[in-house]
Amino acid sequence: MKRLGLTTVLFALVLAAGAAFGVGHEVGHVGDDYDPNLGDYVSFVTSGTTGSLPSTSSYLDAEINQDGTWRILGGFSASGPAPLQGYLEDGKGATKLLVYNKRTDSWDEADTGGLNEGEFPFSIEDNGDYDTNASSGQVTAYFIAVEPYDDEDNGGGGGGCSAGTFAPAGLLLLAPLFLLRRRG
Repeated sequence: MKRLGLTTVLFALVLAAGAAFGVGHEVGHVGDDYDPNLGDYVSFVTSGTTGSLPSTSSYLDAEINQDGTWRILGGFSASGPAPLQGYLEDGKGATKLLVYNKRTDSWDEADTGGLNEGEFPFSIEDNGDYDTNASSGQVTAYFIAVEPYDDEDNGGGGGGCSAGTFAPAGLLLLAPLFLLRRRG
């Protein structure tokens, strides 16, 4: 009876650890074709410059505030005087342009600010949730272009990069339960 109780407790701990890992880890899938220089396709209404956002950037670990699972096609940073206004001319097949929200540490759909130029217009206000530059009058924002992630078209996997890695690891965590059962 003790072993059954111990086995039940261990199993509950493994499930709790998996649930804790999965919460907040529903991030986008960054594929091998990720373009870190998507900013090369940005035009500014106001003046500005773009920089690369490498696939190893910690910003890409932030949660995406959109329903579904997303494939991240590319990213860039943009800087300039406030308000920072421009548009992405070529989203490389993207369906949305997202901007990093520093307050919530997540990605939101980019505000157009009433602009209707280009494929994906954006307008970032000074000292708002999307401005990562502390200097007054200057704006720096991080953007990603995304499309819905379809498991069938992308070789299976599911749930985004981080969430999909729990299943094999979870099986390894269950190994002690099988050892306990053999001893009995």
